[in-house]
Amino acid sequence: MKISDVKFRVQDLWKALVNENFIFSFRNTREVMAMSKLETMYNHWTWELRSHMLDFQNQLINQIQNGKVEALKTSIFEAPVTEKYTAIKQELEKYFNEDPDNEILVQWKSNFENKLIILKETLISDTRRKANELIHLKKNQERLDKKKSSYANELLERSRKLALTVKGKELNEEELREKFDPLWKKWVCDVSSDLPPVIEPDIDTDSENILWEYFQKEINMVDTLMRNSGDKFQINYDEHVKMNKKYNFMTRTLKVCDRESINMTTDHIISRFNETINNIHKQQCDYNSSYFHEILRIIEEEVKSAPTEGRYTFTSKYILELSLCLFQRASKSFKEMHKAFKRTNDPVNYLERKKDDFFMNFKISCQGATSIKTFVDFLWHKLTPAISATIRGKMVIKIAGAMRATCPAFNGNRANLEKHILISLAEEENFDKYWQYIHQPESFFRDYISDHIRRYCSEKEGEKVNTFLKISLGDIKNAILTAIHKTTEVANDNNSTASGWLDLFCDHLGSNLIFPRRDLISIEHQEIKDTEFLKEAMSAALDPAMRKVEEDYSRRPKDEMIPNIEKILSEHLCGCWKQCPFCKAICTNTIPHHEGDHSVPFHRPQAVNGWYKHKTDHFVIDCCTSSVASDRFMLLGNNQEISYKNYRQAGGDYATWSITPDSSTQSYWKWFVSHFRSKLEEKYQKKFTDTGEIPEAWAKITKEDVLNELKEQ
Repeated sequence: MKISDVKFRVQDLWKALVNENFIFSFRNTREVMAMSKLETMYNHWTWELRSHMLDFQNQLINQIQNGKVEALKTSIFEAPVTEKYTAIKQELEKYFNEDPDNEILVQWKSNFENKLIILKETLISDTRRKANELIHLKKNQERLDKKKSSYANELLERSRKLALTVKGKELNEEELREKFDPLWKKWVCDVSSDLPPVIEPDIDTDSENILWEYFQKEINMVDTLMRNSGDKFQINYDEHVKMNKKYNFMTRTLKVCDRESINMTTDHIISRFNETINNIHKQQCDYNSSYFHEILRIIEEEVKSAPTEGRYTFTSKYILELSLCLFQRASKSFKEMHKAFKRTNDPVNYLERKKDDFFMNFKISCQGATSIKTFVDFLWHKLTPAISATIRGKMVIKIAGAMRATCPAFNGNRANLEKHILISLAEEENFDKYWQYIHQPESFFRDYISDHIRRYCSEKEGEKVNTFLKISLGDIKNAILTAIHKTTEVANDNNSTASGWLDLFCDHLGSNLIFPRRDLISIEHQEIKDTEFLKEAMSAALDPAMRKVEEDYSRRPKDEMIPNIEKILSEHLCGCWKQCPFCKAICTNTIPHHEGDHSVPFHRPQAVNGWYKHKTDHFVIDCCTSSVASDRFMLLGNNQEISYKNYRQAGGDYATWSITPDSSTQSYWKWFVSHFRSKLEEKYQKKFTDTGEIPEAWAKITKEDVLNELKEQ
């Protein structure tokens, strides 16, 4: 072997070592590189399965909304999921059999097969859950829908009777309105007079009662409720946090890092609160007092899981005042939600919104044979918003797929994404962003992905987005055109009525878009004899309608799509979020809540997480992998001393991590510690001195060195 060959082998080895977390068991360069290629292929397979399931999920939701699926059977998932999964499994089998390194790959085959099975089951479970939630929501709406339908049917009948009185007369639009409007007001008044009185929920009283019940042991509750009238929460460290004792008699002092941790916990609670409120709004349900209990559950969970490191505890006053603040915010939101629900579901409001539909029915009935144009206008009036909604859903998946394929940060595994994050952090040299990355990695990853999506959808990349839009519009256009032609063909054979034509049309549209047949009842009784002319009129209106959809989409702010695209990419790329209790390195396992230990390929100096030597203010600059090989001890929050070698005995997170003794560390984190020395000292209130003094060699590492090292991976 030539020296140059050795050089390239070493480079290959280093590249694979940095990227993969199986390094603790590698045997040679070929094995490392084989795993690297396998991970890349696995990422491709998982995206194929995930994107297929997203498309299937959208189609299933369309069918549920259209009333075609009212209960979930196993068979609904069986064929579409099994077919795709089987195809991917065959690709995996072929790869393991035909790859030149197949004798090496065989040791990981069962592991990757299991990971694929877990992903398939997770995706099916998620789709089933969302579908069941939608079905449950629709069933809850059925009672209201039946009531609205009964009123609508009554008004339709009155509209048709009115049309008979003017049929045969040539009346223009204005004259038809003059006939229709006075009677419409009377009809709505007649219908509304039969409605039972509406009982309004007292949301403020519910809020107060639930707080009283939950905090019944608290004193001065009345004063607290009266005093805290705002919906902006302000942390009071003296009253909201109690510092724990050190050695059972010395009270700890509040450090800057404690404040940061407290603020992060609060921010996370508020973030989860906002996400919960948004999800409730999306369900378009009426207010329910149980929503307040959900807010209390979020606060309770986050406070219990807060990374206090045994230094402090949140007081009951913190929980009470934060709950009160969030309850007040929620009350405003729930009131708006209730008003929106009433606007949507109150029969009188519903009828008023449908006035144009009823007038259209009246107009068609009056026009007789000339009514096909009006019939078509009505259909496209309903179809256009349905197409727009479908296009938005398709665009989200297409953009996510394109970014995964073309953006270097997203076309590999999670380790590859983290590499690009570290590069961007080093290039920017923004300590606040580093701090978020270290202490709130999940939110940082999501922000990073969102920023990339925003740039991708910007003017610079606008052409790509426009291309996807035209493709999506073309797909929908073809589906509608096919439905028009097939519907007319069958209708001609069966001498179908307008109602029959509409039945066939909605059936042929299938799962392509949300277009419920029940929304067309106002025109289903019309006399449409010339279905060929109807086909021509519908086809002629197709292109103008698609242009309108395209124009409307182009005017909408692109930021509307970012959360949905981010969610898809995050779920695909981000696995386990557990962090090393010593250095905050993130577990690289691609499966959330995975079995077995957490691990990372490289740990960091413990100073990154603020570790310091007992009874001093000196940082610990050793890496975890060095510490667990040493004879030193660590002191836990309960003053218990445990040997680093037996770190698992500390329990909790320590027991779930596999940290292999090793002296190697990345130069990246050495550069970080050296470069941001003063910032770390300020944040953690510790010093890089004595045993924690930064080695001269670390100070000599340049940003260019670490960037080159990362970029070569």
